[in-house]
Amino acid sequence: MRRGIKFSKKAYTFLTITAFFTLLSIIFDQLVVQQEDKIRAFDKEISGHKIEVNSLLYAHKVFDELMFKVHFSAANLVGDLNYLTRTINYLNSNLPKKLESDKIDGIKEVYIDKTKDIVERFRITKKDTKIIFNKIVEDPVFIKSVNKKRTSDSPFKPYREIQRAEITLDKEYKFDDFLTNYNFNAQTTEEQTANYPIYENFYNAMLEYNRLKNKFNYLAQDFKEEFSRSYSEYYILLDEFAEQQNKKNYLILFSILFQIMGLVSLVFLFRILILENK
Repeated sequence: MRRGIKFSKKAYTFLTITAFFTLLSIIFDQLVVQQEDKIRAFDKEISGHKIEVNSLLYAHKVFDELMFKVHFSAANLVGDLNYLTRTINYLNSNLPKKLESDKIDGIKEVYIDKTKDIVERFRITKKDTKIIFNKIVEDPVFIKSVNKKRTSDSPFKPYREIQRAEITLDKEYKFDDFLTNYNFNAQTTEEQTANYPIYENFYNAMLEYNRLKNKFNYLAQDFKEEFSRSYSEYYILLDEFAEQQNKKNYLILFSILFQIMGLVSLVFLFRILILENK
């Protein structure tokens, strides 16, 4: 008749130890799985934050470049307009000149063409500025970043400046009024005085465009601050992500450790059963 396997108290003890370590190994395996889910969610959050950081840095650079573009473009346009119109007025006047009249007429035509060219330069410069500005403010990532900041507890200052810049860039200037109504051959004081309101309107239009440099400077600085803040938060998230990774590694190590201890205790259990059932 076949005998059954006898279990001593010692064998039951090692069976309990084996079951305990196996249970711990399963528990830590599940904790590893849960930790991986947390890490995936954390990684998604970090990726989104990285996109936001890059978007804010890009916005800072674009607005900074726009500030310099407007500043130097407007300064050159205004300076050229002042110089050319004053020179044309002088050439039209009866003041004594050390030039022959035919040479004066030739020079005046060149200056008139350059003055008219300022209108086209201003039109192109304003159009290019608007294209660059729209490219950044209509970017989906930029819009998402701005909307995210606007819904936060603290007010988002750049939004007001963006709206004001949009109003200025969308404003339609009557460039042709200057070309059509300005009398480039005005000689008398009365004729040159009549030119002043036409000149002033065009001059003020360029000054209004020039003031955009202040708005773009504010935006560049505001987005620099937002970038610095977001960049700091991003690196804090990276530190937390590293901690989550380390926690996962520790959980894996504990799981492996308990698996080994369970196998070792199982070996001892088999040894005891073999010795006790000879």
